[in-house]
Amino acid sequence: MAYPEDAGTITPLVDGVDYEEAANVNNVATELANTKTAIGIPGAAQSHLATILDMLADNYTGGRCYGEDGTTDEVYVSAFSGIISNAAGSIRKPRRITTVTTLTASDLDTGAMAEGYYYIYATADAAANTPVFKFSASATTPTGYTYYKKIGWFYNETASVLDVTKLFIGNIKEGGAPNIVSATGTTDISTTSTSYEDMTDMEIKFVSKGRPVKIIFEAPMDENVGSSFIQFLVDGTAKASQTLNITNGTYYYPIVKIHLEVLAAGEHTIKFQWKKDNTGTVFQRGSTIGRRLLTVEEK
Repeated sequence: MAYPEDAGTITPLVDGVDYEEAANVNNVATELANTKTAIGIPGAAQSHLATILDMLADNYTGGRCYGEDGTTDEVYVSAFSGIISNAAGSIRKPRRITTVTTLTASDLDTGAMAEGYYYIYATADAAANTPVFKFSASATTPTGYTYYKKIGWFYNETASVLDVTKLFIGNIKEGGAPNIVSATGTTDISTTSTSYEDMTDMEIKFVSKGRPVKIIFEAPMDENVGSSFIQFLVDGTAKASQTLNITNGTYYYPIVKIHLEVLAAGEHTIKFQWKKDNTGTVFQRGSTIGRRLLTVEEK
């Protein structure tokens, strides 16, 4: 039998001709033949193929990490289905859960909460068919677990407690899970500075897997005289600087600015900045006219 290169042939034993170990030995032959039919025939030798488990291990559904709103201190993980492996990938455990899991500070793998990045893992050390979700300050290995899959991340804003009020929660970009984070400002702000300064509330902490990233700023803006300038700041480097001429005492101009970039895999700080020329004031009336929004999305 040359399966999986071809269908092969499984010949049932004949009573009285072939030696039978047990009365139901032909049931095994039937089951093997049915299994081949169900799986299909790749048409190539095994040495040319990856295993089905390897293929499944590289893909999973669900496991989306998110927060509810701008005030919650909780992190949620949606329904999950996937294979969780050891570091060598030699032992693979299918796990599935159909309910939403709420993570709290007690789900930290080791140590105490601090300000900074944390990574969310689906673990499979327990004897169960469902995963256990933990988070860790380590971007590679959760402490105390042998079988794990990194599925998401968040930025904790306060030491000693779980505090993700700005919803800096994202997903490790695999499968269909979106890795998108937004920051919103709803206060009236202005600047007369002739040097670039950070726009209030327009800062995002982000973890990329090294794929293309779209950065978008949206807001109504106006100024009373002269010109103003805007730009993104990615890890301290200015990106996509632009001059605005939006002087009018009555109208508020809808500004939409987009920047595309392939960020290196890892942690990033993204800001939006503004300044004036040598005269006048530029406004973003987040409360009076409309909110400002900074969004980072990994494609």
